[in-house]
Amino acid sequence: MLEVSDLCVQYDEVSVLKRIQLVVRPSEFVAVIGSNGAGKSTLCGAIFGLMKVEAGIIRFLGNEIQGRPTYEIARMGLGYVPEGRRLFGDMTVVENLRIAYRKNPASDGTANHMVDRMLNLFPELKDHLKQMASTLSGGQQQMVALARAMMSNPKMLVVDELSLGLSPIAAKKMFTHLQVLRKDGVGLLLVEQNVRQALRLTDRAYILSHGKIDLDGKSADLLCNPEIEKSYFGTT
Repeated sequence: MLEVSDLCVQYDEVSVLKRIQLVVRPSEFVAVIGSNGAGKSTLCGAIFGLMKVEAGIIRFLGNEIQGRPTYEIARMGLGYVPEGRRLFGDMTVVENLRIAYRKNPASDGTANHMVDRMLNLFPELKDHLKQMASTLSGGQQQMVALARAMMSNPKMLVVDELSLGLSPIAAKKMFTHLQVLRKDGVGLLLVEQNVRQALRLTDRAYILSHGKIDLDGKSADLLCNPEIEKSYFGTT
């Protein structure tokens, strides 16, 4: 579904991503984990045409997408939940959702139909539709960001730092919502600092450090890897 080959990205002639290799298969949940400054958000930006790609190839559904405008990539069926959510704070929840609606030949309904579908996925939003997005709690805002990304019925989502700034309870709810999306057959690339939760949720994972993939494998195996425990869980 998504294939990244030998991806290189630079800032001011400094290499930030170095020959990244990554694959997400249809309906698969994959994590990219790493500490601050590892290059995780840069990877998301490169996939969505927000960062200049110096070298390498990015394919989605078999089509090369590096260098394409972000709106074209989104229209191909790749959704994005950016770090920090980036909602329109002076618009209501329902306005944030409706503005993201795009008529899709694969979709079977109107914007109202899609809003209703999102409310079934995120029932906590039903009582906040007329509320300004900026007045919501962090967890509620993240639900709106996920719902907004789903309004165009994407085949795959890239979610950048889902749990950032959320309480443990709110973060747990958000990871539960991703499980619901999985049942709908949506593929997922989860870029996340919460290593333990990310590994518990996903099928496979890539460990990103200093712009390079240091390790990859089945998430269940990485969760038990002593090097991962030492680096991320504070154990030896």
